[in-house]
Amino acid sequence: MYNKLVKNSQITTFLVFVVLALTAATVASNYRQQLAIDNSKISSGVELSKEFQRWITNMKKRVDISADEFRLIESNEVFNSAHLTISTTENEEANSAHLAKLEEFSQYDDVRFSPNEFQFLDFRREVRSDGNREYLPNEVYYHGLQETKIIDTRILSCDIDANCYFDRAFFADNHVFVISQFSRDVPEDELATAPACALDEVCTYTIKLHVFDLINSAQHVYASNPYNLNLSEMTQYF
Repeated sequence: MYNKLVKNSQITTFLVFVVLALTAATVASNYRQQLAIDNSKISSGVELSKEFQRWITNMKKRVDISADEFRLIESNEVFNSAHLTISTTENEEANSAHLAKLEEFSQYDDVRFSPNEFQFLDFRREVRSDGNREYLPNEVYYHGLQETKIIDTRILSCDIDANCYFDRAFFADNHVFVISQFSRDVPEDELATAPACALDEVCTYTIKLHVFDLINSAQHVYASNPYNLNLSEMTQYF
């Protein structure tokens, strides 16, 4: 009788373990699937942010567009070490330069600051400098403080041959920011042989949203449906 009870107890323990393991595996699988689903479309945190709503409301006055149409086309890490400079607030000289840079760039148009005002995105469509290197109109410069690390980098660039144009950059919160881009709807490997299209001609464009998630060190790129647009006319409304 005792042996039977022990055996039954062992079977019960084993079954409980199996059930818990299966439950954990199911939860983990569902979580991974949920992450995949969430990343396949623009997150609600971005879509419902004041800045995104302002941007898409302005776009809707020019093109028939909605947040739901954007599809994920690419995912990358946020920072490219080739363009990255990191210093620390423990370095007095670096910290003073950081504070001075925050003050200087707050005076420029087409520079957007995070809610905590410790970071900014410079997407000015001109050749400009951060004090150390020059940035071209097709490059976006990021400067910011993450904990004690001061980060300087070219966060994004696009191909001039694609008539690329960064029309806006904004922070959804202190850890997520978005850069919107117009570019011709031509595969990158076909740009060299594609017929030229002037900025004041009607060309087929897609709108890309580059969503940067600093916490997860991820950049998700979303693309809209193609539109036939005269970019010179569109830029009057940016």
